[in-house]
Order: sequence, then C-alpha cells, then structure tokens
Amino acid sequence: MAEWVLVENNVVAECHDLLPKVWKNHSGLHLSENNMEFLNSLGWYKVTKTPIYCDYNYQRHVGYDYVFENNKVIEIPIIEDLTQEEIQIKRQNDFNYFMNNLRYVRDQKLKESDFSQLPDVKEKNGESLTNQWTLYRQQLRDFPSQFTETKDIVWPSKPGE
Repeated sequence: MAEWVLVENNVVAECHDLLPKVWKNHSGLHLSENNMEFLNSLGWYKVTKTPIYCDYNYQRHVGYDYVFENNKVIEIPIIEDLTQEEIQIKRQNDFNYFMNNLRYVRDQKLKESDFSQLPDVKEKNGESLTNQWTLYRQQLRDFPSQFTETKDIVWPSKPGE
C-alpha cells in the first residue's frame, strides 16, 4: 500500500511509502511533500485511496493496483474469490475459534461459581439454592453442546439474577 508513486510515460513506475530523500539529481525530495505542483512536475503523485469492499467469508484482499488517470493516481484493491475448499476451511477455523472462546468463558463462569459447592456454603444456602447452583453449573457444562455453528450466545442465568 503505497502513499507516493512515480509516473513515467503515463504509467506507474515506482511505488513508495515515503518520498525518497534523494531521487535522481534532487536531494531533499521528501521535504517537498506539501508542494504538489513541484512534485507532479517531476512525476511524483500522492496516491488516492479506494476503500476495500471485500466479503472476507468468500474473498480475500491480495494487494493493490495503481492506475494513473486525469493527473491522479488511484489505488485499486485487488480482490480474489476463495475456492470452495478455502471457504470450508475458513468456516471450520472460525467455528473452532468461536468454540474455544465459548469454552474459555464457560470455564471462567464455572470457576466463579466453584464457591457454591463448598460444604459450608451448601449448608448456609439450603437445599433449594444449592440445587439452583448445581443446575446452573450443569447448564454451563452442557452449554457448548448446543452449538453446531456460530451464533449469538445467551448464557444461563446465575441463581438469584
């Protein structure tokens, strides 16, 4: 992704992130960044960016093309379609990532509720509240089995919420 390009014979010849400090017989070229008339006279142009419109479920951004027209250089994103195999792999990877995060949060919720299983807490809470905590913890353990695809997550409610 270039910020500056050199145009020779109406074709983009070089792409640069920064203006060179020295170019041909011009030293300090980078100091002329705000003098577009001078830079354009030498063939240097600031790149006009184009937004990337890409559906990353089915496509990938692989680079940029630079086009010189009407005294402007336009950066055009290059987008390629994913193969069916790549789409399947991506979906599986996304699902694995989703499930790993879901299990991590579930494990944290279980840890936060471990106190409810201590004998003195069970005794203090009584049978009804103890059963609610036991049910909640079982719901957390069973929770990942509800997912065969990524979707919104609605966690079981803690007792008393």
